[in-house]
Amino acid sequence: KNPLSEEENSGKRNEHGRSNNNKSHFACDHCGCVILVVIYSGQVKDILIGFLDWVQTSGALGPVVFALVYILGTIIWLPGLILTIGAGIVFALAYGQGTGILVAVITVYIGALVGSCLAFQ
Repeated sequence: KNPLSEEENSGKRNEHGRSNNNKSHFACDHCGCVILVVIYSGQVKDILIGFLDWVQTSGALGPVVFALVYILGTIIWLPGLILTIGAGIVFALAYGQGTGILVAVITVYIGALVGSCLAFQ
């Protein structure tokens, strides 16, 4: 038998005390997120639009808060596409197309980088 097979590895712990079978935890986490989004989709849409409106009118504080929200979203597995597109639109409207896109790219990059570093520690 393959020593790395799932049947033989299930129930065993690695050097960090974690189970070697993380597939079920991964699936449960994603199912839970999908269920929550479906239940609160109307509220999520309203909150997201309100947040993007606030970011657009908040000046220099907008990119900082947006990056913090992006970090949190990365950690809790929110789809990054929605926030990334929102950043492009909002910052382009707030700062003009050229500068706004540059601000959006930098903000999303920092948020995704820091969020992924924190999520995979």
